[in-house]
Amino acid sequence: ELLRKNNTMSATHVHRHINIFELIDCIIFEVGAVAVPGERDTALEEARNFSCISVKDNGPTIILEGNSDIFFDEEIISGFTLLTIPSKLVSLEMTVNLDDPLARQIVKANNRKRERSLRGANSPHRSLKDTYNGNFRILVVRVSDQVHSPSYEANEISDHVFRDKLTMTTQFRACSNNKLRFAKATGPKVTNGVFDVMVRADLTKAYDSRICVNAADDAISSRHKDDIGEDYDYIMYICPEVVNFGNAAGRADMGGNKSWYRDKFGSMPYVQMHEMGHNLMFFHSGEGELEYGDPTGIMGGEYEMKTDWGRMCFNAAKLFTAGWYSDHHFTIAPESLDNAAVNMVDVNAPARGNINSNDKVVVEVKGTGEDTMYFMLHRLEGMTRDMISDYVDTHANRVNIVKQASPGMPSKSIEHLAIGEEYTKTNWAGSGQTLHIKVCFIERSSNFGGAKVVIYLGEKNRIDCDNFDYFSNRYEYHDINDNNNCDDNNNYDNDDHDNDNDNDNDDNNEVGYQDGNEDDCQDSILKMLFSNNANEDGERKGCNWVAASNTESRCRKDGVASHCPKTCGTCLICADSGKRFRMKFFDSIKSCSWVSKNTGRCAKPGVARTCRSSCGTCS
Repeated sequence: ELLRKNNTMSATHVHRHINIFELIDCIIFEVGAVAVPGERDTALEEARNFSCISVKDNGPTIILEGNSDIFFDEEIISGFTLLTIPSKLVSLEMTVNLDDPLARQIVKANNRKRERSLRGANSPHRSLKDTYNGNFRILVVRVSDQVHSPSYEANEISDHVFRDKLTMTTQFRACSNNKLRFAKATGPKVTNGVFDVMVRADLTKAYDSRICVNAADDAISSRHKDDIGEDYDYIMYICPEVVNFGNAAGRADMGGNKSWYRDKFGSMPYVQMHEMGHNLMFFHSGEGELEYGDPTGIMGGEYEMKTDWGRMCFNAAKLFTAGWYSDHHFTIAPESLDNAAVNMVDVNAPARGNINSNDKVVVEVKGTGEDTMYFMLHRLEGMTRDMISDYVDTHANRVNIVKQASPGMPSKSIEHLAIGEEYTKTNWAGSGQTLHIKVCFIERSSNFGGAKVVIYLGEKNRIDCDNFDYFSNRYEYHDINDNNNCDDNNNYDNDDHDNDNDNDNDDNNEVGYQDGNEDDCQDSILKMLFSNNANEDGERKGCNWVAASNTESRCRKDGVASHCPKTCGTCLICADSGKRFRMKFFDSIKSCSWVSKNTGRCAKPGVARTCRSSCGTCS
């Protein structure tokens, strides 16, 4: 048990809104953490750590201690289980001991309807599914006591969360296929999403990191409620280094709206995303004997302590649950559907427009009595280009398989398949037959295509990889002739249903909705050709048209997101435009494959901004 360093702390120093005669109704939240690098094996020895947050606005948060597995007769659902606690059981330090026999007699628990409550006024009630999509505001609270403050100033923290090229907000937007967007909270005295608060408690004497949060909440509710307002959904607390986090870099309420960080770790994109992942009900991603040992995604525990590191997304189980690529999911129950051959692409492909309707991003494999398996193609590029070097040879650029008993549970990585490799599971779903998942081939980058994966149950349903052309799901069309005008994806879309007028005078208008300073990421000034054939006829539209209305829908058109990265929020992806385009001052249609054959063409007006990868405009 963590050592209490101050047993005489006054309750008023922790929370002012508690009456010793009342019953406190609160919602249980399991607390998720991420360890300081190098200490992940010991950081989570506290195991299941719970707190209980009052359902009353600005009510107290109570730390639950003791053996929760013995105390609760029914399943605890983080964010949904309601406790009724007599206030006389609450210590001066806002703790309740679940091992106390009296607590077992008089504390009542029940599971509510599965509905999450976020404290901000924007959306007091959202279903769990809704939290994966839409627009949310984040309030960052910089917590200081009379002597100690976080290392970074408020303006620096704001940049680290909202404005830098790589932040939690930019990376979530990229990983979510532009479906989950975070913006700064606003309020009378909230500056660029950050509010500075001075607490009365001496934070060096707090035995638990939650005390930093409770002290800040107390200060806000008693002195600063009107200064902050209610225009926020999630809250991040940045605590001084002196606060006792144990071996954790950050913690968060599972399915709640609060996360809190150990000083500089709150400015690291990986740590930010991991804790926000807990808020979204993502549990850890394990491998082997380690609870969070999967190095391929954010909910593992391997990262570098840098403010510019964390270009990673979530594993297949998390992505399937979130539904960000639901148009490109595939579910197979091998005992019902004996086999399947799947074209796989990684998460960078949709952002670049390199995806066809029959391509899959995540595959779910279900079987009676079996843990559900999920797999996806991982690439060490674009939004997923960061990985600890020790794992690159064994985990990167492979089809990674994980298993998960049910949504909202931890996942476990079980295989990482390279070209020609196979995973097998004997007696699948009690059928007496062996399940096979085999990778036939993997293209060398997402610009060229994805992978072909076959799934079959039993030898009689075998699919031979020799049946497939290695380049059968290739996207980029290569021609030795210099006058090739096919676009990089060899795709042509029909935009006849959009009748908006395009204005030539607006070609240089950098209209967009991405918050941040992306000096090296600008929309192309060249007009895209929308055509359903290989000729040069068709409509020509600029990025100003994409930004004018129906932006999300237009950004999903083949090749548009890579042509208009600032407007479409894909600046993290270093890619050439996936559209053919009209050259400035010339009425000729070209593509980036044409540019790549002679990079001197990058000097032509607008080309370097259009073919960012070929011209070295981005990295």
